Parts: sequence; C-alpha cells; structure tokens
Amino acid sequence: MGEWNLKSKNAEFGVRSEDTGSLHTPKFVFSISSLISYQRSLLPSVLQIPHILITQIVSSIMKGCQVRNLIQLYGRGQRALLTLALMASACFLPSVLIAGAEPGGFMQWGAGARSLGMGRAYLAIADDASATYWNPAAMVQMDQKEILGLQATLFEDTSFTFLSYVHPTARAGVWGASLTRLSSGGFEKFAVSLDPSAPAGSPNILSIENLGTFEVSQQAITLAYGKQVTKKVSMGFGLNQITNTIDTFKQSFAGVDASFFSQVKKNYRVGFAIKNAVTQAPEDSDDRLPLIVRVGNAYSLLNNRIILAADVESNRQSGMGWNMGAEYKPSRRLAVRLGLENRNGEMSETTAGFGFKLKRLNLDLAVGLTELGMSQRFSMGWKFGRSAESGRGDQVKRLVNSGKSAFSRGHYAKALSRLEAALNVDPSNKSLQAMVTKMHSIAGSIPAATGQGEIDRLVRQGVAGYVAGDLQTAYDSLRTAFEKNPSNQRLMNFTNRIARLAGQPLVEPAKNNLSGARWTLVDQKLHDALTSIYEGRYDVAINKCEQVLRIDPSNVTAIGRMGAAFFLLGEKDKAVTLWKRALELEPNNQTAIDYLKQLGVTVK
Repeated sequence: MGEWNLKSKNAEFGVRSEDTGSLHTPKFVFSISSLISYQRSLLPSVLQIPHILITQIVSSIMKGCQVRNLIQLYGRGQRALLTLALMASACFLPSVLIAGAEPGGFMQWGAGARSLGMGRAYLAIADDASATYWNPAAMVQMDQKEILGLQATLFEDTSFTFLSYVHPTARAGVWGASLTRLSSGGFEKFAVSLDPSAPAGSPNILSIENLGTFEVSQQAITLAYGKQVTKKVSMGFGLNQITNTIDTFKQSFAGVDASFFSQVKKNYRVGFAIKNAVTQAPEDSDDRLPLIVRVGNAYSLLNNRIILAADVESNRQSGMGWNMGAEYKPSRRLAVRLGLENRNGEMSETTAGFGFKLKRLNLDLAVGLTELGMSQRFSMGWKFGRSAESGRGDQVKRLVNSGKSAFSRGHYAKALSRLEAALNVDPSNKSLQAMVTKMHSIAGSIPAATGQGEIDRLVRQGVAGYVAGDLQTAYDSLRTAFEKNPSNQRLMNFTNRIARLAGQPLVEPAKNNLSGARWTLVDQKLHDALTSIYEGRYDVAINKCEQVLRIDPSNVTAIGRMGAAFFLLGEKDKAVTLWKRALELEPNNQTAIDYLKQLGVTVK
C-alpha cells in the first residue's frame, strides 16, 4: 500500500483527514501554484487520507477549483508546521482549466469586462487600457491617457484584480503598465507536535495547534510599449514579472511578449502576439512559462457600430483554442456584446455583456456561463489629459519650423535632422515624407552653405529653387556657383543632378587651367539677351536678363539691357526705372546716362 507525499526542495507536503479509514493511491501528477510537485512514495507517511477525499481533491484540481483539504508539512523535526494549501495554480474557471496547471496560467484569464464580454476575441481590437495585457502594439490607437480597473469576486475569499495605465506620447510611442493579481485567502495553518520516541513507521501525534490563516496569490507586473513604425503597422512588447506566493514561500518567473498590430483598412484590423517569447524561471523549479502564439482579426460594419472579431491561439502546453466575439452599438453610449470560447475542440465558456459610455468614462459588465455556473466581471475605464494627437501636431509644427529656419541659413544637414524628427512623430505625413526625401539628396551633397560670400549665396538660392520646384533658378544659381568654384566636386555632382531634372547641359571641371577664357552662364545669358534685342524678341531678352538678375541681382549689364528691351516695347517708365537703378549701382555708367538724357530725364 503506497501513500501520497507532496515534496519540494524546501518542504515535504502530506494530506491528512480526521477519518482513519484505509488509504487508496490512484496514480496522478499535477502542480500547486507552480511550486509543488506530487509524486508517489512507498515510504510510510505520518499523514493519511481516505479514498473518497483523494477522489474529491483530484476531481477539484482537474476542474480548476480551489482545494482546502491539503496540508503542507515544513521540516522533519519534533515539531512540524502543517498548512492548508490552495491547489491548481489559481485556476478557477473552465476557460482556463488546462492553463491553470501551468505557470502563469492565471494570465490567460483575461482583462477588461469589454474583452471578456466578447469571448476574449480582443487581440485585434485592444483600443483601451487593457491593451497592455492583450496587445501592446495596439496601444497606438489610444490618443489620451487612460486608467482601467477590473475587480471580480470569483467565489468565497477568491478575487481577480486587473489595473492598467496607458500613456501616449507625441514622439516616443505609447507606454503602459499593469498589475494582474489572483488571490485566495482563508486557508488554515496548523502546528503539529510529534512524539520523538515513536517508531519511524508509526508516528504519534501529540497535539495539533491552529495558527490562523494564510493567503495564496499569483501576481504579474507588466511594462508595455507600442510604437507605430509605418502608416499601417505598429510593433510592441511587454515585460512580465510573475510572482507565485503560498503563505511565506515565493517563486518568481519573468517573460517577454512581442506583438504586432495593423490597421489594414479603415474597417479591418489584425493582430499577432507571441507570449513568453523569452522566459526566465527559478533554477530549483522544473516549471516553465508556456510559449503562446495568438492571431486575431476584427472587422467593423456600419461605421463601427458593429464589430466582429475572431482569435486563434496555440499554447505549447495546453493545445489549441479559438475565441469569437461581437459588439453592437445601438447608440453612442450603449454597447451590447456576445462571445464564445473553445479549447481543444470543446466549448468552454459563453459570454455576454454590455457597456455604457459617459464622456471620458467607460463602464463595462460581462457575464460568463460555464459548467460551474455563472460569473460576473465589472470594469471601469477613464480617459484624461490632453490629446496626444494635438500634442503631436504641435511638436511636428515646432520641428518643421526649426528645420525651415536651419534650411534658410544653409544648415542642410541640421534641417534634415529636424524634419526626420518631425516625420518620426508623424510617419504618415506625406508632405513631410517628400520634404525629407529632397533634403536627403541635398544634405548628402551639400551639408551646409552658411557663408556670407557670393558662392554660398548662390548655393542657398539654388537649393531653395530646387525645393520650391523652380528648376531653372536652381540650375542657373548652382551652375554659376560652380563656375566660381570649379574644384568643388560635390557641388558639381549636385548641379548635374539638377541639370538632368531641368533638361539643361551638364557642367564639368575646367581643363588646362583655362577657366578664365570660358564663357560663364551669366555671360551666355547676357549674350542671348543682346541677340534677342537685335532680333526684335524683346520678351525673350527680358526673360534672359531676369534669369541673370536672379543669379546676380547687381549685374548692371543685365539691368541696362532689360531697360532697353522695355523701351523698345514702348514701356518707357519701366525703362527709366531700370536705368536709374543701374546708375545707383554704377554712377558712371555712360550708357544709362545717355539713354536717360535722350528721354529728358535729369541725371544728377
């Protein structure tokens, strides 16, 4: 006849009953709060339990219920401490029956009454503070800070608590933290005195003293982060610290979750999560957090008044399952929900619920129906603070203005840095995307042109023309700058890039040191203007002179020839204005003096 012994590295555990009937030993193995392993022992035991009580305990464990008939024995001395223990890894409802026997199984119970009312099909929805639990990547849907709390009394002295906070930022993504706790109290603790002179196989219990009660709990603290990486795709992760406590004994696990969220279309969302992708467990425990892979999608109808959702999950330890849920909003403030949950081919729970929204406050109630009966869950969420979207817009505006200021001064690499920071805040902004693309091509060739000299002025003018889409001004200014500094290879490369876009001749470095004998672009345009005047194409002459003046606003020759073109067009007032301007720049310009005298204008 064998007896049952409960063992760990620090304690031995036995089961005792006031009934002294015969002992039966059915063969089974399970775990208690990921701390205790059960194994058959052929050694005599000081404690005995009748067959009917063992049957009840095993049945309760397999159903995920609490057990209050197991006594844990600390030490092997004359006086031992016996403690009434809680079984089944805090597994209390059929929806987590199998998970209850694994470390961290309570983390699959769910969070938020809205999600529970939809049968836990929430991976691709997760648009409230419970996203820290379901899918950290989906937190990017939130625009305001939010606190969410759930409190559920499962049965006598047993409760489930979930608290979560989400903090969206304008630039650094969305941060969140949550607490998940499952606890049960009221278990009795005893001290037993043994007769040291009694034979090892026949212990004599001298006395049993009641030392009060103790609590069994499982708790997880989660830190979560979500970040939008493209217009439609977001990534996230969660770090979980899980602690199991039985009376004064504690054991901790750690796990890292990774998640994905995508707003594929306006009315279609998908989610993907790997839970416990990386784990850490105590060295003295064989228990490990299970690898869980979950995929979900959600489809909206009638402008989000109806949401249909479905999730599929694979748990390395407990197998496959699926969840389905629906939500209907007959009004802006009221929502009605239904859900189904299936585990390994069997329906485990049917859920229903409703929600009420009042400004920034959300109240949700869910009811679950299982083979053990009905349970209720209530949660409340509150949004507060300034809209992250508003803050994001202000930050983008500040960064863009800073970038424009740096650009106007010729700090192109600095301007690119500011615009990239703005794009990081608002990655879906198409105008920003176009600006950053152009700035990459500029800063890669010309990081800066901040000098006060003629060459840097022409470069700034050419770059500004390129950004504004005025390729002619861009080409003329950059070519002239290059002609003044023909050894600048990077300037030549950028000028030729603009030349290809504008359909203009490419520039090349001077050969044989004869650069002084070559016509510059300004020389060519002045010649073309004079030729056009001779040919009677006065409008072409004016255009060529304007191009020269954009390059060199003080070019007296261009001003004089433009005045001549206007005079020949019969616009004498414009001609006089231009010739007077030429005299301001060059008081001894005899051509301008002669033209003005012919028109009867007094020259000082």
